[in-house]
Amino acid sequence: MSHVPNITVPDPSRPFSTFCLALGQGSLADPPGQAGRAWLTAQMVLRGAEGLSRREISTTIEGLGSVCDLSVGRDHTMLWADALTRQREPLLACLDRVLGAPTFPEAELDKLRRETLAELEAVRDDDASLGMRFFVRALYGSHPYGRPLKGTERSLPALTRDNLVACFRSWSQEGALVGQSGDVDAPSGEALAARLTRHLPARSTSGGAAPIPTFTPPEKLGGWKVILVDKPERTQTQVFMGHVALAGLGAHHPDWTALQVGQTPFGGTFTSRLSHEIREKRGWSYGAWSQVTADQRLGTFMMRFYPATKDTLPALQLTDELLRAYLADGPSDAELDAAQANLQNSFVFTVDTASRRLSELVSTRLLGHPDSWLDGTVDRLRQVTHADATRAMRAHVSADDLVVTIVCSARELEKELAAWPRVKSLEVIDWKTPLEG
Repeated sequence: MSHVPNITVPDPSRPFSTFCLALGQGSLADPPGQAGRAWLTAQMVLRGAEGLSRREISTTIEGLGSVCDLSVGRDHTMLWADALTRQREPLLACLDRVLGAPTFPEAELDKLRRETLAELEAVRDDDASLGMRFFVRALYGSHPYGRPLKGTERSLPALTRDNLVACFRSWSQEGALVGQSGDVDAPSGEALAARLTRHLPARSTSGGAAPIPTFTPPEKLGGWKVILVDKPERTQTQVFMGHVALAGLGAHHPDWTALQVGQTPFGGTFTSRLSHEIREKRGWSYGAWSQVTADQRLGTFMMRFYPATKDTLPALQLTDELLRAYLADGPSDAELDAAQANLQNSFVFTVDTASRRLSELVSTRLLGHPDSWLDGTVDRLRQVTHADATRAMRAHVSADDLVVTIVCSARELEKELAAWPRVKSLEVIDWKTPLEG
């Protein structure tokens, strides 16, 4: 039997099951100049196996009424699939062949590369997606966190079949996790883990990926670093604001839960201060919100809204005032009570089915927490005090040293922003500027 850990969440009420395989190799392992390697590799696994064409693979899976997806994140490659109980064995038999002997056909790689390049081009036509790409690059710079997961216009054409085969050979049982939910029982979990990973070596046979460098936050400016992504003839802007937080510990930081609670009254709900002042009271944007996210290494605080060009500077100035006041005074008791109730009640819906609970348990394990961490979520949220929330916000969120990326017609905003003392650095970038890979 496999030594790969597994999770089982039984629910015999329906003749249906979901299962997943998480591998400990993701996009952060892409070598310099090869952004998108992990992404292309995962997609190509379903595009040809020994004795099976892409069409035969997809026809088999669809004919079973199943869905199968391979996706890539920063740290992991994930396979998710589902099947009716009576079709589970035929689906696993197909995946045996797919995971055991992918062929990486050149014709399919050429097609996938063209499709992915077309997706990247489509991003440039969507101002929100375009802004997010430049915001991520501005936040993380040349660190692997700043590389686009699907690659770039420069890196994709240079990736070869040999590159993808080498990436596939780095897949191993080390760091892997298997999960299943639905019409299954706990004893079958170990057998499933053994089956899904039996073709993988215990450790990578590719010599291992280079260690991920520690992220070093940039030198503090004492103000805002603003990047204007110049896209002419825009009457509306897309604004992204934020900074890296919790560097070194991410979701393992002892303040993580308090920070989640603390930022919610500011911008985490439709009734939050940011939403109320920008969306409801002034009608400057259809949406205005903030969030904190974290992985094993670091977190990110981000604010987001999309006003008309004429309202952009006033919205930025108001956001500055709101955040400064919130950090100074913290949330009111009523705001904190509402935030905790919102987070506790919404958590219930993230684990209300077997498949959703499985998804949350997989995420919990991959973050390095025990399963009990998930079940203790509500209690942790409930225990956060006003002092905890205020202290966490002050410790990890700054109204200074923000990275601000705005997709806009730069000539409409550049002079006004340059004259505002909060802006310490202002750069204009053409919207067609390629991102490095």
